[in-house]
Amino acid sequence: MEEIIRSQFPEVVEFEILLTQEGVMPVLTLRIEFSPSIGEGQYKELGSRLKEKLKIRSNLTFEIEIIKPGGLPRYTLKSSRFKDLTKK
Repeated sequence: MEEIIRSQFPEVVEFEILLTQEGVMPVLTLRIEFSPSIGEGQYKELGSRLKEKLKIRSNLTFEIEIIKPGGLPRYTLKSSRFKDLTKK
């Protein structure tokens, strides 16, 4: 995911991936924070393009959640960006 996002979507400042469970189905959510220079009018189109690229490259379907600039923590390790919320 890191390679796809960083190489093809320079507008993304930070991101994290959440794994949750809805009934028996796992759900992957990609939370993304765009650069403040990107207008909110572009969020939906960029999110759709990113979702499509990830589906093509990984065969995984992500829900996309757009977070306002400054809303995500800054991660230094790739593994910190993935949060498995299915474990209790």
